Amino acid sequence: MNTIPLSILFLTVSFPLLTLAISPAELAVTAVCSSTHDPNLCTSTTVRFAGSYPLTSINAKTVLEMHLLATSRRASAAKEKAAKLAGKSPPAIAGALRDCMSLYGNIIDLIGVSTRAIGADDQQTKLMVNIGLMQIRQAVQQCDMSFQKMKVKNPVMHFDGSLLKMSINCDDLNNIM
Repeated sequence: MNTIPLSILFLTVSFPLLTLAISPAELAVTAVCSSTHDPNLCTSTTVRFAGSYPLTSINAKTVLEMHLLATSRRASAAKEKAAKLAGKSPPAIAGALRDCMSLYGNIIDLIGVSTRAIGADDQQTKLMVNIGLMQIRQAVQQCDMSFQKMKVKNPVMHFDGSLLKMSINCDDLNNIM
């Protein structure tokens, strides 16, 4: 007797229902994010902002704006976490965390400049945004190097890793605009 495994039957019945739960805006963001180095990270951090844009305007430029906003929020969270940790860390680690806080502040500023520049839609502006994104990656690496020099694990490394990946995704989005 031929029996269908229960898991296949479940997927067959539930898949059409799952696709109905995804909004057209989410599908549009997912399609644009599919061209990045980390499509899942791009989609998961960006899709929450999709509702602020008309569906017909979701393209590489608007997804870049959304992803920059998500990156800025991540940098703010990293800065906040570094401040909390600095308050209860030994002096050398607290100093490195304060350096990271300053670097995260720079990242937030660079994202602000990049976000304002996107509207120009020209090659020179794209280059300026690329340079800003490169500076973001350098800031993250500089934060990590402070701890490497002390041969201590970076307590905000998980933030640095995601900020690095998010800036690479932003570069990808900027390049496909």
